[in-house]
Amino acid sequence: MKLEGLPPSNDKVPMNDQFRQYTELLTPRKCGDCQACCIALGIPAINKAPGDRCRYQCSGGCNIYASKPKACNDYLCWWAMGVPLMERPDKSGIIIDTIISERVGEQVCARELVNDAWLRPKNRKAIERIANVAIVFIVNVGGLSIKKILGPEDQVRSFIADPLNRKAIGSAITNARLLERERA
Repeated sequence: MKLEGLPPSNDKVPMNDQFRQYTELLTPRKCGDCQACCIALGIPAINKAPGDRCRYQCSGGCNIYASKPKACNDYLCWWAMGVPLMERPDKSGIIIDTIISERVGEQVCARELVNDAWLRPKNRKAIERIANVAIVFIVNVGGLSIKKILGPEDQVRSFIADPLNRKAIGSAITNARLLERERA
């Protein structure tokens, strides 16, 4: 199945590899005035919890830009990656990215910046298109819990059937350790 704005489905190539190959073809966007990640993400290196405004955030962006944590430096939401079906997070009220867990691999995370933003028609349409080919976790404002899991029925059933999966991904989102690529 080919989805506009997403890589074509190919049963022989895992979704992770398909998406990675697809994103290499995209033109990244500049964040501009958007600072949604400065609120949505947890950054352990600076003791910032998910959902809290970063103490280094200022009207011009980041006041420690030159020395910001590696997790901040490496982070790109799907909008910034250039995924065409995404609206800028500060406008849509939702930030979509990829999370990584040793147990369940790469999955899609839609983090609400505004309560129930995922239900807005444009956001819901984008999320449902993504959910045709991958599991999507809808995470509440503040990133403290998963509100909903969407995706191909067989994948979601398999995921939900294993309590260790739920614990692994829930812990990963809450602790935001998945965002840190600082495995030195």
